[in-house]
Amino acid sequence: MPTEKKRPQKRLKLLFITDPLQNFDPIAETSLALMREAYQRKHRVFFALPKDLNAKGLSLESQVQELKILNSRQKNAWYQVLSTQKDNLEDFDAILLRKDPPFNLEYLHHLYLLQLLSSKVYMMNHPKGILLANEKILTLLFQAWIPETLISANRQDLMAFIKGQKQGSILKPIGEAGGRGIFYIRQGQSDNLNVILESMTQNFTQHIIAQEYLPQAKKGDKRILLLGGEILGSFQRVPASGEHRANLHAGGKAKKAQATATEKKLIAELQPHLQKLGLDFVGLDLIDNKLIEINATSPMGIHELNRTAKRQSEKEVIDFLEEKIQSFSKKA
Repeated sequence: MPTEKKRPQKRLKLLFITDPLQNFDPIAETSLALMREAYQRKHRVFFALPKDLNAKGLSLESQVQELKILNSRQKNAWYQVLSTQKDNLEDFDAILLRKDPPFNLEYLHHLYLLQLLSSKVYMMNHPKGILLANEKILTLLFQAWIPETLISANRQDLMAFIKGQKQGSILKPIGEAGGRGIFYIRQGQSDNLNVILESMTQNFTQHIIAQEYLPQAKKGDKRILLLGGEILGSFQRVPASGEHRANLHAGGKAKKAQATATEKKLIAELQPHLQKLGLDFVGLDLIDNKLIEINATSPMGIHELNRTAKRQSEKEVIDFLEEKIQSFSKKA
């Protein structure tokens, strides 16, 4: 029989840095699934916004709210605020960075501030790792595994790349997520192509991503969740009718899927890089065994994984978190 995992002796004090609570989907929000599981284990659950962080010298503090997580699945009715106070973030056992993109200046600044504290409190994921591991650019380190890709702000280079893609191309902003701002250009042809490029690049002053279109995208993409470099689970995201994006925020649907042998080879290659960056909870997006994105800011998919695979994967994440906190405390 497997030995039962040793649970922490004390109630842990956990801080979730997220978007506003009223933005949460009370059924499918991954951050809420983790909050609910932690709360059910009698841990204390706190919430803060990135803008609430303050640095006084090297001391980092924030306005935080302690939450009671309720059983309701109704929007804005799933929590109760127990208290609001200003806390020194060094007093928390762990900080979970769960703020969704856009990766803008506000996002950048809260990572800089959290980096000041990263040697004293365990963070999932590490702010330095998120800073260095842009979700769409990090894939360039694994050339054998990605579609043909160009990152550029240059009109001529972008036009030449797009026209060279016989199957078509995908244009994506660098700092967005959830399928926002993505364009599919069929076989290098679009009456509005120049306008699209002008708008996406802010008149050719900001970089965007141009990528080879993979025909298998019509069947959707695969999300593989990794926990500590190991596969937590996976599911297929299928686009809605008439939609080229499989993102769940864009109407895609999830169905059961398994990682292929080829995908497992890719994950083995990724593992040391993710470990070095302190990225413990990551979502990989793949199409036809090709790596599209490495999601590290606020990876989602707990609800979809649980529904398609009949799992309670949030339990495994909180198990992992408890173990990480114990090992981190011993190092400190």
